[in-house]
Amino acid sequence: MLDYDGGMSILEQKVNSTDVKLIGVEHTSEFFDKYEPFYQNEVLKSDALVLEQPIGAEFWNYPFFDEISNIAHDMKKPIYQSDPGTSKNLSMDMTQTSLGIILSYSALFTMFIGAISFGAGLIPFGIGAYAWLGGMSGTAFRNRMLDGPVRDLKDDELAPGFTSDIIFYGMTDYRNIMISKGIEKICDKRPSIDNLACIHGDAHTKSIYNYLKRPGLRDRKRLLYRPFETCAKSNVREYMPTGNGWDLVNEF
Repeated sequence: MLDYDGGMSILEQKVNSTDVKLIGVEHTSEFFDKYEPFYQNEVLKSDALVLEQPIGAEFWNYPFFDEISNIAHDMKKPIYQSDPGTSKNLSMDMTQTSLGIILSYSALFTMFIGAISFGAGLIPFGIGAYAWLGGMSGTAFRNRMLDGPVRDLKDDELAPGFTSDIIFYGMTDYRNIMISKGIEKICDKRPSIDNLACIHGDAHTKSIYNYLKRPGLRDRKRLLYRPFETCAKSNVREYMPTGNGWDLVNEF
């Protein structure tokens, strides 16, 4: 079910009649150069791609995803995006993270100088730590330091980190929920796609996989993200290759 090699994880899941392959990457030019033959082969085998939404840019303006899209363009493969992330979402996440750090350090300081008791200080410290761990930097920390990679999964197993995904709240979790939901929409509305390759940062891949396996819980948690949805790209975007690049041809 999953292979892990030097920062890239691969998870596979059947959605309706579509074979979905989730490919987690480090989205840098150096990482692309290292695995370029792999990407060439994966695009060739796939009927369509799903790419991460770079914050504040289009995929063809972001070097790593531009390289992937060039392969897809040459092979005349469509590209979809279901990642809802926007600059406004990022600002919300940064505010959450900053407030969490300030609250945690303030609690530690006041406990250290004896202004409040240890027991009383634990409450604001815990709230601050929760806010930070749900933000992008905290999620990256959890993914790398606490959850870790998985080298083998059985069909009925979840990838590590699902419990913390359910507990914590923040932009990365919201994005993973919506990416997972969007992949389902693509498989529902484009049943002619037999093989779908989904390429996102490795920090997203395990959570997307878990939410695909637990759609009911995913959809319930999505209800908590109304503030993020007010300024998100909540629709799936469908792009087709043209002579000059890519055209957005549909949203659903």
